[in-house]
Order: sequence, then C-alpha cells, then structure tokens
Amino acid sequence: MKFPHNVQQVVVLFCAIVVGGCAFLGVGHQETSLSDTGFPRSVETSIEQVVLVRPVLAHPTRAEVTLWQKRHGAWQAMDSPIKAVIGRNGLAPLNEKQEGDGRTPSGIFRLERAFGYPVKVRTKLVYAPVDEDDFWVDDPAAATYNRWVKGLPKAGSFERLRREDFLYRYAIVVEYNTNPIVAGKGSAIFVHVWRTPESSTAGCVAMSAGNVRRLLRWLDPEQNPVIILGDQEGAT
Repeated sequence: MKFPHNVQQVVVLFCAIVVGGCAFLGVGHQETSLSDTGFPRSVETSIEQVVLVRPVLAHPTRAEVTLWQKRHGAWQAMDSPIKAVIGRNGLAPLNEKQEGDGRTPSGIFRLERAFGYPVKVRTKLVYAPVDEDDFWVDDPAAATYNRWVKGLPKAGSFERLRREDFLYRYAIVVEYNTNPIVAGKGSAIFVHVWRTPESSTAGCVAMSAGNVRRLLRWLDPEQNPVIILGDQEGAT
C-alpha cells in the first residue's frame, strides 16, 4: 500500500507548553488531570493518545518517552518510561528546525502511518513494507521534497528506506512538515529503531526494536494519536 504524500498535521497551539515539568508516573495506569500532565490545551478534545518525548537534561541526545491514554476524560500514563535517543544536536526550538541541522523538531504532530521490512506487522496504523525501490527525498530543491517515492528519485539527495543497518526495520512517520511541505524546514522525521542506547539520530526519535513494536501495537488512528516533542526551552 502506498502512502499519500500529504497527511494533515496537528496545528501547533502550545506556545505555553510546560512539558519539562511533567510528572512521569510509574508502572500501571494512574489517572491524572490535564494540568498535571502539562499537555497543551489543544490535546484536550479529540486526541486520546499521546506519545510524550522529554529530553534528558544531562544528556541532550537522550530522551524519556511516556505513553498517555485518555479514558473517561482523564489521562493515564501507560506503564513505565521508555528510553530513547534524539537528534545529535538535541531539540530545535519551536519552528526553528532546518534541513540537515541534526536537531529533532519541537511540536505536536500526528502519528498515522508506518513502514518497515516485514510484510505485515501488528498495528492499526496504515502500514506498508518497503524494499530497495522505496526512498524518502531530503533535497529541498526537489519537487518531491519530504515525500516517500517509489523508484530512484530525481533529486540531489534522498534516503533509501530499506537500510542495510536495519534502523528502519520498524518505523513510524512523524507528520512533521508534511502538510504543507516547506522547503528546507526538515524531512524524514520518524520514530525508528536505535543503533545503540548511546547513539543519536539526524533528527528522528529512536528506541529499541521491541519498544517501536510496542508503539505500533498500541497506536490507534481512531484515537487521533499525536507525538509531543518538546520541553520548556524548546516549546517557547
């Protein structure tokens, strides 16, 4: 199945987000109010699943990820935090992400589609297996910038999705800069498998293969899942 080129991105409404002050709950399903989570008010209505990525201050390329489910109007933290890594240059402040800067963008973005090497995976997201003929274009001058294409792209630079290092064995597309696409604002932002727990990325969020599979199983498009990338500094 081929993905559509453009998927609507959540409008970023959180100029006063306070993710840096979130309380990460322990193992189990503990209820908390919206004010306790520090989520922006824009997640209060139709959004019922949140993947919250919080950088670790002592290690700017590392992050903690918590999964939040809204039930009966209250948010519940699902199990314990997940260890992850982010861009080699940390998190970009809101609206400052640029192509090739090695930073992970701040913001709230939809999670609707995924890809990987297996023909099938257990997920409710739109999923497509990739082969050697699948590419993601990262050339800002190309007409297909920040798009997944079949066949060798007519572009100065691009990324093969069937990587030999298996980092994209399982991957979830972060709908950053996908609708509309702005040339030079960054491309190919995914949640994917990390190289090691001490590594970093070119701008993606990476974690163990088991935890990416966990996300794939949990995310449900009917609950309008989003990923929140940001802390106090990155979201102001």
